[in-house]
Amino acid sequence: MIIGIAGGSCSGKSSIAMALAGMIRGRPVFVLGLDSYYLDLKDLEPEAKKLHNFDEPASLDIPLLVGDLKTLVAGGEVPIPIYDFETHTRLPEDRWVRISVDDMAIIVVEGLFTLSIPEIRKLLDVKVFIDVSHETCLQRRIARDIDERGRTRESVIRQYERTVQPMFELHVLPGREHADLIVDGKDPAGESAGKILRII
Repeated sequence: MIIGIAGGSCSGKSSIAMALAGMIRGRPVFVLGLDSYYLDLKDLEPEAKKLHNFDEPASLDIPLLVGDLKTLVAGGEVPIPIYDFETHTRLPEDRWVRISVDDMAIIVVEGLFTLSIPEIRKLLDVKVFIDVSHETCLQRRIARDIDERGRTRESVIRQYERTVQPMFELHVLPGREHADLIVDGKDPAGESAGKILRII
């Protein structure tokens, strides 16, 4: 089974995915984050990296992502990239993952465009969208990016206004219409995960 979780930046996708993984008993669960598949920007100058639009599907290596997902579904082994958000590059090492078809595993795919990219969407058995206000997402993003990614408050706000919010409206929000379940991003992650668990 493949469960897809989509929503805006800092809407709670990763938290809900991990909460769901912790609730499932008797079957292996693997959480696959779309963030691992951002394109490697090692050849760009620092100023060019700052201007790069990370909030559109073209910022992801979609063929690699879809290929890896199909390989996992078929019971194969794949090297999941590890992305460094401070340098916007992939680390030299990968995280190797194998899922056996005999284990009846569940794959949880979470990311901005999980429901927006047709090649991913058609592989999903359950589709979830997280609704939450831009105000809440921005405050969460400021806290996360300052703490985890070495950003300044001003740069986070500038990026949110320049690309994050407009790209959400253009690329992420349309995926909502494909959802089997819509959850409130302000609810506790465990509560939202429980709703997903009940429908699977």
